[in-house]
Amino acid sequence: MDTTVAVIAGGLSFEREVSLRSGRRVADALRDRGYGVTQLDADEQLVESLRTGGADAVFLALHGRFGEDGTVAALLGSACRWSSSRTGVAPPSASAWSSGPISFRRR
Repeated sequence: MDTTVAVIAGGLSFEREVSLRSGRRVADALRDRGYGVTQLDADEQLVESLRTGGADAVFLALHGRFGEDGTVAALLGSACRWSSSRTGVAPPSASAWSSGPISFRRR
C-alpha cells in the first residue's frame, strides 16, 4: 500500500511503557497488512515530526493523561490540521476514548 501511518505512543504519563507496547503491536499489525509505518513518541518534537514526516494518517496508541483525555487529539486537530475518524468529537473526551481508538487523516 502507498499509505503511511504514524503510530503515536509513549508520552509522559505513568502508563508510558504500556503505551509503547501498544504502539509496537499496532505498528506490527499495520505493517503485516501492507501499510508503511512511522513510530513516533509523544514528546516535544511530535508536532514537527508530524508536519514533516509525510504520514497520511495517524493512530493514537497513547494511554493515560494526554492520550485518553483528548489533549493530543486536540493538538492534532489544531496545530497539525488533522481530522478525526470520528464525527462530532472535537476534541475527544475520556468517555469518547473508552469506545475505541481514534485515528486521523490529513485535512
